Amino acid sequence: MAEILILYYSRYGATAEMARQIARGVEEI
Repeated sequence: MAEILILYYSRYGATAEMARQIARGVEEI
């Protein structure tokens, strides 16, 4: 699911950084 979130947020660009932070949280959990 992390990849889906990254792809979804990457479209906006500005939220690309947020997507990375979310991905890190998912990986840590």
